Amino acid sequence: MKVVRAVWVLVAMLAIAALVWAALEPIAWLSQSCSKGWVLSEPSTRPAATCETSLFSALETTRFALLAALVVVPPLVAAACNRLWMSGVVVMALIAITGFGLSRWPTYWLVVALIGAPLAFFGLILILIHLAMKTREQSPNAPVP
Repeated sequence: MKVVRAVWVLVAMLAIAALVWAALEPIAWLSQSCSKGWVLSEPSTRPAATCETSLFSALETTRFALLAALVVVPPLVAAACNRLWMSGVVVMALIAITGFGLSRWPTYWLVVALIGAPLAFFGLILILIHLAMKTREQSPNAPVP
């Protein structure tokens, strides 16, 4: 089951890479207020931030850390536990996080949905792989190591 753990860590690394990419993009691609009047009026943004400011520079540090924790911590928890039921819980959490991001779509919270949806998809595939490996391991015809 080391493969499952390694893939969950890879999923967490993909989340970090996607978050770094999103952090370097201007906040205008996420903010509805920028598309309407090109004036940034988002809660929890720095006062000097404009629509051309990167997401990382526009958000307060605690808000960006929360965004990062929402998409990076669940795959790491699944990797640490390495249990099939925990993978299921993590995928449900990622689906809930995606729903939360979609419910706040005109704001910067959309980045959570844009990263969480593919992670949930990868997690579902990983659950199927984990289940297949566990079934094969427990089958009576399994080769003896």
